[in-house]
Amino acid sequence: MTLCTAWIRKTGDNDELIFATDSCLSAGERWPTGIKLFDLPRKDALICFAGRTDRAYPLILNLISALQYYKEFQDKAKDVSDLALFVSDLFTELVYLITENAEPIDELRAEANFLFGGWSWKLQQFVLFKIFYNPQEQKFIFVDCLAEKKARQVVFIGDYLEEAKALYYREFEGENSENVLDMEPLKVLTIMSRDRAEFTSIMGALQIAKIYKSGHNEMFGVMWPSIKGRPHFLGKEYKLFEKPEVRYFDPDTLVIHEMALPEYFETITEQLFGEYLPFVERCYPNGRLVPTLSKSERKLLLEVMKYAFYHNAINDLQDPAINGQEEDAEQDEIDGSEMVEAVVEEFADGANAMAVEVIPAVEAEEAQPEIKSEENNGDNKKE
Repeated sequence: MTLCTAWIRKTGDNDELIFATDSCLSAGERWPTGIKLFDLPRKDALICFAGRTDRAYPLILNLISALQYYKEFQDKAKDVSDLALFVSDLFTELVYLITENAEPIDELRAEANFLFGGWSWKLQQFVLFKIFYNPQEQKFIFVDCLAEKKARQVVFIGDYLEEAKALYYREFEGENSENVLDMEPLKVLTIMSRDRAEFTSIMGALQIAKIYKSGHNEMFGVMWPSIKGRPHFLGKEYKLFEKPEVRYFDPDTLVIHEMALPEYFETITEQLFGEYLPFVERCYPNGRLVPTLSKSERKLLLEVMKYAFYHNAINDLQDPAINGQEEDAEQDEIDGSEMVEAVVEEFADGANAMAVEVIPAVEAEEAQPEIKSEENNGDNKKE
């Protein structure tokens, strides 16, 4: 099966609705690279599932088709808060078409359940529903997970729910803590997905997405199983230079990897940073990052460091003395693809080394053009 979670992350006035899940598909087997979190044609909504894949996939694919081709649902005048009833009715209609079953029909229909939610322009708030088959009513029903107003609003579905809640409460030192909710559910999911010995049905890289108040969503990748691992997106592993163009989380720090800055940096030279040397020295007086840098300064510093590491690697490759090619530099030819791969690996090592010790980073204001910049503030958290 799996473990899925969704919660409202508190970031001042710019709250976010976050969905996260592992990548384990099940239908008589375990497949740890499956898509569990779906980007719908309606960009103001998301859906994920727990349970049997052969039960959930036909339902979700039919939902995607309906949202894609029914004009009624393409128009956002149809608020996302009104879609929960449609989704429940659609799923009920579909499971009643199952034939030739060898087990009690109600048990078969109830083999998958869902989290569905998004931003409601009509209510001016996030909505989140748990959708599941109710044997007594013999249909899919939906429950409003946010009906009870709390300081922390989070829901889990899937396996090991009691263990997940225990880990979650541990993060807050008790169930009744009034601390606001940040990225703690993602930390719980990370711990359980890595522990294959204890939680055997939860596995695979995390899948993460956010919905913003602008009515748009953003899908994220993750470096898995740690910052030293490879990029994964929607459960699938990618090579560094083939990864999808999305932002990636560090599962250890819960920082967006591309925005991580080293807390300590002492090798600050003109050879490395050129005309930006005075700026970098101001950012790292005595070798430690200034914690009060503005968003624009952080963004510029990150780009300067990327540029410096990349060109330092290129210069090393082109220097015959470094490569031990003093006598044969003009005759030796380096295969193009091997050179590119070497550059990528060296640059990746440098970037990963930078992120070993990080402080909470601020996301780039223009990371996603169609999302208002203020909705990206404070995405990052250090454990």
